[in-house]
Amino acid sequence: MQENREYVGWWWLPEDPARQVPGELSYDPSKGLFLKLNGIFEEDPNSVPSYYRIVLGKSHRGDPLTLYNCFVTRVGVPSRGYPISTYYIGVAFVGYHFNKPEDIRFSNLTVRFEYLEEWLGFHVFHYEHGLDEKLTITYKKPEPIKMEFDLFDIRINYYLEYTMGDGWREGRMSSQAYLSIDLKNDLSLDDAYYIINHLRNFITLGIGKPIGILEFEGRTRNLEEHKRIEILFQKPQYIGDQPRINPWDMVFPFNSISKNPKYFLDNWLGKVNRLEPIYDLFFATLYIPNLFPVHEFLSLAQTIEAYHSRTFSNNILPVDNFKRLREDIAGKIDKLSKEYRSHFYARLDYMNEKTLRSRLIELLTKYDFLIKGFGYNIEGLANQVVDARNYYTHYSDALKDRAVDIKDLPILAQKLRFILLGILLNEIGFNEEQIIACVYRYKNRSEIRRVI
Repeated sequence: MQENREYVGWWWLPEDPARQVPGELSYDPSKGLFLKLNGIFEEDPNSVPSYYRIVLGKSHRGDPLTLYNCFVTRVGVPSRGYPISTYYIGVAFVGYHFNKPEDIRFSNLTVRFEYLEEWLGFHVFHYEHGLDEKLTITYKKPEPIKMEFDLFDIRINYYLEYTMGDGWREGRMSSQAYLSIDLKNDLSLDDAYYIINHLRNFITLGIGKPIGILEFEGRTRNLEEHKRIEILFQKPQYIGDQPRINPWDMVFPFNSISKNPKYFLDNWLGKVNRLEPIYDLFFATLYIPNLFPVHEFLSLAQTIEAYHSRTFSNNILPVDNFKRLREDIAGKIDKLSKEYRSHFYARLDYMNEKTLRSRLIELLTKYDFLIKGFGYNIEGLANQVVDARNYYTHYSDALKDRAVDIKDLPILAQKLRFILLGILLNEIGFNEEQIIACVYRYKNRSEIRRVI
């Protein structure tokens, strides 16, 4: 995992390389990147802008650095001496100079995800303890996992790191798995992260808990073969502070899809255009720590409603039938006084859409194998979700008695999460028996038991 570090050196703007300012870039994965300069890039302290798109630098060790999205946080002018300035940096690229934003493009990305080794489940170290007290440790590197897609190819490789120690009391070995993406067309940082994010979500779905990016590197086509560009940015709070997880506690470990991982991942990536709002809403409830129960429930309710909208017909009447009905109703609205017309016209186009209650019943009926497996009642659960959604959205006193109490809201939210989990597993290719087994594993995890 990336550690705290400092880069002391000289810094300048791409358009004015002759004006170099001494300073230090500090990086703390949990707090982000901060640049402190013994000077400013402008002649006049009063003309310093609030933002620089790119700042270039070179450390005393010779590292070329590109700082991207640089926000000026302070410009000071001591009573004696030169102006000083500080900046918050969005992203730092270590190992390369990008002079313009449009130059920031990558042909390859390499990422190490939190818990990737646990999810893959390969036992790479083997121990043999002989009677003569001789301990033999063998490292067996797994074969690379390769998958080819239309826009990129994926490889998962293992790398061994070891230190000899002092030779008397210690020696250390560790093995990490890295996911490498060879892009068939160069991508910008935003587009590259878009792919990384959907791959991370897929692995998060398998593990059943949020994972972060521990290391992130890229390559450009004109970079020397042995060199890489390290990408530094602030890490979310949940990275690195979670307890370890065992494969039997996961929703689906890699070995459950290892015969054809491309099939499942292809389904996941291939449905991004249709299901991206569902992905975003569902994973937001996992990645945001300590989400307030009302927000968690409303997000999951919105997720399941959005899924229905994307995968079912939302019309009550056929379009042509409703068109005739609409014309008839519109004719009657036209006879109303002007002050009422806009009110009823605004609702006219939504009259043919199914209610949330009918959407839920239709959706839950499709997944009745999962609903019945948990002992839920389709109509009862749909009523609970609708009444709670309506009350916690509008907080109307008339709805309060029908909605579950806020202390019971996490339980209702978990029921929605189990159903959505089953839906996503179905979308990527799991069958009913596999889905029930996967969701039960997730349901029986210790943190879930504490809620239920």
